[in-house]
Amino acid sequence: MKYDELSAIFKAGEKKLASVHVSFNAPRNSIYIDLLGRQGILRLDVITATLILLPAAKMERFSKAADSFRQACQLSVSTAKNALRILSGQWRDGHEMCIRLFAESILKGGQPPVTVQEGYEVVKVLEDIYRRID
Repeated sequence: MKYDELSAIFKAGEKKLASVHVSFNAPRNSIYIDLLGRQGILRLDVITATLILLPAAKMERFSKAADSFRQACQLSVSTAKNALRILSGQWRDGHEMCIRLFAESILKGGQPPVTVQEGYEVVKVLEDIYRRID
């Protein structure tokens, strides 16, 4: 890559923001998606397929300990579920799942997981980012 780091901030409407940071020379893959809302935060680790819900809380001494315990429990449950999926042969990575959902929508005549317009918008944003890097 021409650059080691890429950061971008996206605005969608009046109250929605997204930020992306990519390090092209990181020693391993790491993809986190954090959804921040008024009622809390959802944190998805895409690589390990684990999801943690962090409800809104005051950051006092006791609530910090409770929050840490809650996260550890959720991570343990997600990890156990993933282990069972792997052992039973039911594990699907993100790309495979998207392709399966798309194929099922065609075979069953349902709605695709992503509309043509949504796909177009993503490609348009990626092309804009690539142009800026060059």
